[in-house]
Amino acid sequence: LLIMNGFGIARNRAGLIRLLQHLKSLANPGARILADSSNLSYLLEQMEIQPPKGHYLGEWEYAYNYQGEEGEWNTWLYVDEQELEQAALKTGWEMEVINRDEMDAFLVELRLPTS
Repeated sequence: LLIMNGFGIARNRAGLIRLLQHLKSLANPGARILADSSNLSYLLEQMEIQPPKGHYLGEWEYAYNYQGEEGEWNTWLYVDEQELEQAALKTGWEMEVINRDEMDAFLVELRLPTS
């Protein structure tokens, strides 16, 4: 179960491949992952931002700041539907989109084939 944008722990697209491969190594045929994520492309229009050329929009760097003290920088992945499907196929998972909302957030089920 990877809810609340749980693929974010992968940090980037290469990490997503490693995460899916690792989960596959722990799982039996027929195993399932239920997860959600978001396509952040709407931010390009709403916030008038443009990622640097060659940078994937779903890889976000952030640091927390509290009372003037800044924490360490981290990276979090918001993987869009197409990128997730490519990663799933590349690592042997089948993907089914269960639900989408008006803000391009989506719920998916990844399955390992039984044969």
